[in-house]
Amino acid sequence: STASAASAASAASAVDGAGNAPLHLAAGQGHAEVVTALAEWGAAVSAPNARGSTPLHLACGQGGAEAVRALVAAGADVEASDGQGGTPLHLASWRGDGQTVEVLRAAGVDVDRTTAAGGVAALHIAAAGGHAAAVRALLTAGAAVRVVDGRGRTARGAAQVAGHAEVVLLLARAERDELLRGRRGVVCAGVDGGGGWLVAGGALPALWGVARLGGGYSARWRYVLGAAGA
Repeated sequence: STASAASAASAASAVDGAGNAPLHLAAGQGHAEVVTALAEWGAAVSAPNARGSTPLHLACGQGGAEAVRALVAAGADVEASDGQGGTPLHLASWRGDGQTVEVLRAAGVDVDRTTAAGGVAALHIAAAGGHAAAVRALLTAGAAVRVVDGRGRTARGAAQVAGHAEVVLLLARAERDELLRGRRGVVCAGVDGGGGWLVAGGALPALWGVARLGGGYSARWRYVLGAAGA
């Protein structure tokens, strides 16, 4: 009936002392079916709570991919900023949730958007946390590998500072591949600000270098267009 529909809509829009509506709570707890029902009852899918977080922020930071998928299907704003200037993708990357990153990518999110404070991209966040699955998902989505944050550090530099050798090597390979796709004639030699290449050089189709992995370890690599080898 009209009365029951109005009552459901009223309940869906009620908020607690922190500004959280039922949709925020359902999204944060990963209850995808409840998210869908609340959206159908008229809940505002992109309304911020008192901290500026939308239901999608909470789903990405806590709830998981299914809740995120339900919110995206309901029309949630995938580029919304929270009170810290972070987007849902930044929170998914902080959590290390590769599946959620893939859902957001399919929704057309800007994978290279940086935070308002610090100029940090999602790839930096995932790399600093050592989240290899999220890093791979972001690279597959086309995230720029050599972008620097507000401190002039690449994602690989952030991973190295945090001691995540697997992610450092993953990003080093991605940088190499990016160079090859760009068909640049010569790779610069030297050490970059992120503590990356100890030395790198050569000209296409053959490149070589030594990547610093952290903890006193380094890895030599050589790349011939069409065939790679360490």
